[in-house]
Amino acid sequence: MRFSARRLVAILPLTVLALAGCTGRATSEATATPSPAATSAFQVEVGECFNVPDDGTTESVTRVEKVTCSEPHTFEAFKSSRLTTYDSFPGTKAIKTEATGACTDAFQEFTGDTPRASIFQLKWFVPDEESWLRGDREVLCLVTPDEDVQTTGSAASGGGTVVTPSPTAS
Repeated sequence: MRFSARRLVAILPLTVLALAGCTGRATSEATATPSPAATSAFQVEVGECFNVPDDGTTESVTRVEKVTCSEPHTFEAFKSSRLTTYDSFPGTKAIKTEATGACTDAFQEFTGDTPRASIFQLKWFVPDEESWLRGDREVLCLVTPDEDVQTTGSAASGGGTVVTPSPTAS
C-alpha cells in the first residue's frame, strides 16, 4: 500500500500561544503531556517521525501527528525528491514508478537493509492529481514497521525498536 498526500487549498497555520503567569511561588501540580497536534502532511520534513490519525483511510493522508523519534511512531521520513520529468500530471502509475526509483536505493542506504530483508517497509507520500495542480512535485520516502505496530528511535543504520501494537490497531 502506498500513500498519496493531498495538499489543502488553504493551509491554516497552527498557532499555539502559551502564556505563563509568573506568580513568584512554585506549584506542585502535575501537568498532563499534551497529545501531538495534527499538522499538514506537507509539513513533514526528512528526519521527522509521525503517526497518521485513524480516520478510516490510509490511501490519502492530509494530516499527521508529528512526534519525536524517541516516542512511539509509525512513520519516519528519510528522503525527499522532486519530480522534474513531467510538465503535466503523468498519472499515478508513473509517479509510483518514480517513487520506487527514488526511494528504494535510499532505503537501503538509510536502514542498511533491502526492503525485502528489513523489519521496516518502504512507503511514500506522492502527489495526486489535485495536489499536482497546486505545484506539488515532492516524493517523500518513508519507513514504517509492519502494520499495526510502532517503533521508537530512528530506523537509520538498522536502528529503531519495534514496540507494542499501535493505538489505532483494531
